[in-house]
Amino acid sequence: MKDKKIIDGRIDRNHPDLEVLAKNCDCENFLRSSMGSHEDYSYSGHYFRVKHLRYWNAETTNKLKNSFAKTNEQTNEYRFELIDVNDYEVEHDDDRDWDASFTFLAHKK
Repeated sequence: MKDKKIIDGRIDRNHPDLEVLAKNCDCENFLRSSMGSHEDYSYSGHYFRVKHLRYWNAETTNKLKNSFAKTNEQTNEYRFELIDVNDYEVEHDDDRDWDASFTFLAHKK
């Protein structure tokens, strides 16, 4: 069995590059931790909630990808990588709900 690479894609919540990302993605800088796994690696990263959006579609996802590209041109220390998007979700008994969000990693340039 192959060992997975572990990526630490975290960034300090007060870092100026993070503010650039929040501004370009038109979302609140409400940083939360995220952990996940892909076929070749596991990661520690973050996610931002997107309160003005319920469901991601091709247009909103492409707009987000373009925002990441713009951000990576403007940042000084970090390059951001979009990992995933998640739609608004309500627990089956309507007890809790989760805003739409996107998961990302921060890599030193």
